[in-house]
Order: sequence, then C-alpha cells, then structure tokens
Amino acid sequence: MLKKSLLIFILFMFISCGPRVLVPPEIDLLPYERVGLISFSVENAEGQLDEMATQRFLQEITRFQKGVQVIELGPLDEVLGKINKTILDQEAMRAIGEYFGVISFFQGKIKISDVKPDVDIAALIKSLRVRANFNISMTARLFSTETG
Repeated sequence: MLKKSLLIFILFMFISCGPRVLVPPEIDLLPYERVGLISFSVENAEGQLDEMATQRFLQEITRFQKGVQVIELGPLDEVLGKINKTILDQEAMRAIGEYFGVISFFQGKIKISDVKPDVDIAALIKSLRVRANFNISMTARLFSTETG
C-alpha cells in the first residue's frame, strides 16, 4: 500500500510540474464573412505592444479562419470619431456595422500588472542586468453590429 501511494504521489508531482497549455476557444467566423478588428488597447504599458498584439491576433484569426475577411478598423477613439460617437454602446455598434460594412467586430484589451523589477549589479564595473517579472492578460470580445 505504501509503495502504491508513493508511486501515485510521484506521478502526481510529475504531471503537475508540466507546462500549462492554454487552448484557444473555438469559434466559427465563416457565417460572418467580413469581421472588423479594432486595435487592441493596452493598460499599464508603454511602447507598441498594442500594435504587436493586434497584428498577432489578426495572424491567428486568418490562420485558423480561412475564407473570413478581417478588416482592421483602427484604434477605438478613431473608429468612434468616424461615426460621430463618444462611447461604444449599442447604437455605436450598429453605426460601426453600417460605416465599415461588417457584421461583427473584435475589440481587445491587454493588461499588465504586478511588475517586479529585478536589478543585478554584478561587480558594478563588469555588468548590469535588469529584468522584470510581470503578469499579462489579454481579452478579446466579439461584438455583433446588429444586436450589440
């Protein structure tokens, strides 16, 4: 009994030490034909992370959703400006559909949190190493321009 328990414990520890694999949700975009993509927004970060994330998301959609036309609409504030709206509500969603000719659109957000810098001054003269650990989360929502 002890050997069996020990074997189960070792197997459990071995399995739990494996990498975490995230499986993307499956969604069939073919019925939508033309889908809009509003540039991702970034919270708590600087640089071009929004552009990189938007392009990466676009690549993944076009790779797995053959036959779907994805139209980049631009940043949310510019999209709202083109339809003379200030907030993304149901009326604005319908206006986006009419203006850009899309049945639905994606809007995403990236949030960076718990940034912990790690500075290592190894023999100050020889080298300086700076790293940061942080959490990053990304959400993407698909909105219907007909129903909001």
